[in-house]
Amino acid sequence: MTIKSLSLQSPASAAGEPSASHEFDALSNSAYVRRNYLLSRVIPVAPTTLHRWVREGRFPKPHRIGPKASAWLVGEVRAALAAMANNT
Repeated sequence: MTIKSLSLQSPASAAGEPSASHEFDALSNSAYVRRNYLLSRVIPVAPTTLHRWVREGRFPKPHRIGPKASAWLVGEVRAALAAMANNT
């Protein structure tokens, strides 16, 4: 039995495309990001963890952007991530 080594590069960066963190860095502070984008590209946590952080005040509340849609402001996400980094 052989075990393949895993590449730490995302498929996008392996193909020469910008990585997810570069995509997020390029967004304006006034841009909105949806939960799936946050969880898949910015914060590698489970949805329940994200919503617990919101309840605890460790992460900003999402904004309503439509009758059945909510999203986070990129600037608020950046500020929360910086605060979390400073607390560790």
